[in-house]
Amino acid sequence: MPPPELVQHLTKVFINTEGDIYQVMSALIRSEAFWNSEQRLYRTPYDFVCGSLRLMQAGNDRAKWLQGVGYTFAAGQTIQNWQTPDGYSFDAATWMSPEALTRRIDFAFGIARNSREPLEVYPFLSESSLKAVYKQTPAQRMGFVLGSPEFIYK
Repeated sequence: MPPPELVQHLTKVFINTEGDIYQVMSALIRSEAFWNSEQRLYRTPYDFVCGSLRLMQAGNDRAKWLQGVGYTFAAGQTIQNWQTPDGYSFDAATWMSPEALTRRIDFAFGIARNSREPLEVYPFLSESSLKAVYKQTPAQRMGFVLGSPEFIYK
């Protein structure tokens, strides 16, 4: 949840600019709270699949897309299938059970098997994540990148 002070500030900007979304978003991005690492969100299964496919540049790889759809189904977040109008939950507790984490890692290693090494992502990984990644063979590194704390949060 955003800090109440930030919400009040953004509300004030919205009202003062007569709803200018550009100004509201600019104020949001300039705020310290926006960049606070404690404000990060845990990726839902759907977000995790989308990020994984994008990072792996799997645009036309039907097998990887089918793995992604299968994972979202097994994880309980099938695409466009929520039965109530409030949508899927975004809180981490919903998606962080031991079984859910095991499914997520299984998906990550399955979809990443023998993929290219994601060198462009390495600058965004923490030192401990990089150490874990570099201990692996190049064929396994992408799975470790997808399972890293930096990737499972957005």
